[in-house]
Amino acid sequence: MKVNSLARGRVRRSILAGAAALSVSLSTLSSLTPSALAADTDASSAIPDAAVPAGLEGKHVAKAPVNNPTCVPSPEHPNPVVFIHGTSDNSTRWQKAANALSKQGFCTWAFNYGKPNDGKPNLLGRYAMVDIDDSAKEIASTIDYILSVTGAEKVDLVGHSQGGLHLKKYIAENGGGDKVGRAVGLAATYHGTTLAGMDKMLRPIVERNPKLAESAAGKAGVQQLVGSELIDRLNQLPDTDKRVQYTNLYSAADTTATPNKTSMLESVDGADVANVEVGAACKLPIPPGHASMPKHDPTIGLILWGLTREAGDHTPTTDHCTSPARGSAGGSASGTTAGS
Repeated sequence: MKVNSLARGRVRRSILAGAAALSVSLSTLSSLTPSALAADTDASSAIPDAAVPAGLEGKHVAKAPVNNPTCVPSPEHPNPVVFIHGTSDNSTRWQKAANALSKQGFCTWAFNYGKPNDGKPNLLGRYAMVDIDDSAKEIASTIDYILSVTGAEKVDLVGHSQGGLHLKKYIAENGGGDKVGRAVGLAATYHGTTLAGMDKMLRPIVERNPKLAESAAGKAGVQQLVGSELIDRLNQLPDTDKRVQYTNLYSAADTTATPNKTSMLESVDGADVANVEVGAACKLPIPPGHASMPKHDPTIGLILWGLTREAGDHTPTTDHCTSPARGSAGGSASGTTAGS
């Protein structure tokens, strides 16, 4: 009896450790700053009350000039730019990039999705935790709302990590191809992640006790592992749609969305696709980590390039790494490579 009890204890500790590792690896929460977590409802104050999606209201939502339905874009940038955050994160992750693009004449939007449904207060602003299929419906509905209030015909999408996966899911599986002009993915988990080889340890744990794994990492975290039902299903779909121009940004230093090829897309039927490694393109001595990419100055410069590049231009220069947020890309990499 005592031996069996000890064995059960070791198994439980192994499951907890593995699930916790999955949660930490997929979570970008650790690098949220206090200012990013501050409650601020200004972002949705200008939005008409009727039918406003929940992800555009409350705490942890990006603030002005983001999410302004009265924004008038410059003629060069008619499509609203919609930012989609990653797992265990929220829309404030995009505040810096959205502000920078707003100054370039874009109208920008960033919302939350995938709120945990455990009934507990979401004090830390952790979203994108629930079933990815459910989140996809929420994202599609919010995009429809943005198109409705802005009168735009299409949006341009920018997604990080799970948010990048949703770019492909929205276009290829949920029929959003006719509503998207450009798609820019950052460290996207398009094809699932091996978590730098940890998937081999985590897969048996997930299969043995899925509820425990999901309680630690969120269902969305587990679903992004290579070999999950969701990833296998998405891998059966075409990577790209020729109606959309794609730019995929990834980092050699990323240990969360791995291997790097998971963040790349193949051109199908002549779709315009650029796959760019940020460190090499910007000649950085230290490429950005997974979590830091949305706030990383050279990467923000490449987001702008992806939203403005000419068809067929798949190779940015170091000049494109100049962030519109700072006016310079130089020297910022090492300060923004915090935790994957």
